[in-house]
Amino acid sequence: SMVDRGAKARASLERIGDRNQIFELNGHLFFGTANRLYEEVCASMAHGEIECIVLDFRRVQSIDSSAVHSFEKIVTRCAHHEIRLVVTGLPEGLRQASGLKAAIEHGSATAFGEVDEGMEWAEDYLLRQLPDEDRAPNPEFFTLFEACAGPFAQRRVLEDGYELVTAGAEPNGYYMVEAGQLSVTVPSATGRGFRIRTVGTGSLVGEVGYYTGAARTATVAAKGPCTVLHLAKST
Repeated sequence: SMVDRGAKARASLERIGDRNQIFELNGHLFFGTANRLYEEVCASMAHGEIECIVLDFRRVQSIDSSAVHSFEKIVTRCAHHEIRLVVTGLPEGLRQASGLKAAIEHGSATAFGEVDEGMEWAEDYLLRQLPDEDRAPNPEFFTLFEACAGPFAQRRVLEDGYELVTAGAEPNGYYMVEAGQLSVTVPSATGRGFRIRTVGTGSLVGEVGYYTGAARTATVAAKGPCTVLHLAKST
């Protein structure tokens, strides 16, 4: 996923990342294609230790009623093997047609609008099962920042959703993430914005604008409670 992680967390995902299997679906789904998907999911479970199955529907155009039974079998199979089922890019109008609406509402499947969000959730699920030291952020850069710039930085505590940086605004300094995560999005035609990164502890935000003086190219908002160190231009 597009999440900046520490070196240990990245190494852990390199080692065990294949426990998450992603199936990208495309076009029109009917009995034949859905049944083949079910068979591939079963084969994936048989060939290795699986923690999450991600079904990505973003390129699916329509779903025939004959496909419902296959998706219901996937839900049952995942539950039986205690595998987390993640559904991404499935619009509300197709949830009923796929037979996954009830599974999502009852918690048998977890749904996200974007595949990257689902991948992030699945990665976090893997990392939560590891010792803390195997998923901790890389502290070296944060320690260096504190030593050099810490005396000049202002600590700011942000609530979930607080917009720290707005696309198009003039730069007023840059930020070091001390705790929590920030979501970085760029403007899109839909107005919703497109997430390009999620950054966490030890990450810098806004340093390009700080040095070049160019207007902000992305919007940065808190993803849950977050603490940042702000190094303003004035200091």
